[in-house]
This record gives sequence, C-alpha cells and structure tokens, in this order.
Amino acid sequence: MTEALELQHSVTDGDLARAAADGDRQAFAEIYDRYADRLYDFCVGLIGDRDAAADCVQDAFCVAATDLGSLREPDRLRPWLYSIARHHAMRRLRHRYREEVSDELPDMVSPEASPETLAGQGELARLVAEAAGGLSDRDRELLDLSY
Repeated sequence: MTEALELQHSVTDGDLARAAADGDRQAFAEIYDRYADRLYDFCVGLIGDRDAAADCVQDAFCVAATDLGSLREPDRLRPWLYSIARHHAMRRLRHRYREEVSDELPDMVSPEASPETLAGQGELARLVAEAAGGLSDRDRELLDLSY
C-alpha cells in the first residue's frame, strides 16, 4: 500500500468533517471522493433514475457544504450524508408521482394505468410466474395460451 493511500484510510470521517467545517476544501473533496459513488448507487436504488440520482447526490453535497458546521457528531458523517441523500431522493419520488387536483372530471377515462395499477399488475405477473414454475409443462403451456 502506498503511503498516500495509507494516510487516506487513517483519516476518519470525523476528522474530515471537522476540517471541512473549518473551511478545508481538500477535506471536503476527500469526503466527496469517499461517498459520492456510494450515495449515487444508493439513490439509483431508491428512485431508479440515473440522472435524478446524480441530481440527488449533487443536492446532498450542496447541503453538506453549507450545513457541515452544524453536524453535532462529526463521526456520524456517513449516516448524515445518506440521510440527506435519502431525503432528496424521496422528495423527487413524491414530485414524480404527485398529481394535480382538479374539480373538473375528464370527459373520457384515461387509457393509461395509474402507478398503483401498474405496480399491482407487475406484482400479479410476478406471482403468476412463480406459481407457474411448479406446474407441469402441459399445464404451464395452457396457462400461457390463456393469456
């Protein structure tokens, strides 16, 4: 292991958080290097959209840059960053599925299914596929034909 790499791993999150809170830009860059990829993967898992996940990570680090000085327990930097990223991801999900309320009723029923309906259909399809795994080949073919 190189000396720089050993030094990098010996610096704790608390040390970095305190230094970054005191204005050390290199410490903040190290925090970014340690957690940006992990937070990105976490956000992609939550919202399933790579562009939105990148935005959430950016938002999380913007908040961290301004609020790091108010972090009461600098050694808890990692969970603090994850909670900020989660907050931004959940906010994006809420905005994505928010519907405008209107007093007017549409003239026709929308041909598009709601997110709840699509989720229910996906769950039903998964359950049917699992159940079909235990059927004989003949019975499974009958099931396929009935669809």
